[in-house]
Amino acid sequence: MLEHQVKWQHQRFVQEGGFREQLSSQRQGVRAQQQNAPSCPVCGDRMARRQTRSGASFWGCCAYPKCQGSRPAEEGRRPPEERRR
Repeated sequence: MLEHQVKWQHQRFVQEGGFREQLSSQRQGVRAQQQNAPSCPVCGDRMARRQTRSGASFWGCCAYPKCQGSRPAEEGRRPPEERRR
């Protein structure tokens, strides 16, 4: 039984890759997505896609909390912080 489990795990590892391989592929996907990220209107640093508690998306500055610059995720929508004012 143990040999069967070890063989199965080895086959799965060969097919899917290990933890590091899966993690690095996820990181590459996120980096590729954020290469198209806008720059911060306040400080000029790069921005990251963020999500509010209610699930709405927006671009937030990577220098947060030092810089609180934000942009709407979709054109024509104001950032969540501006809607509360």
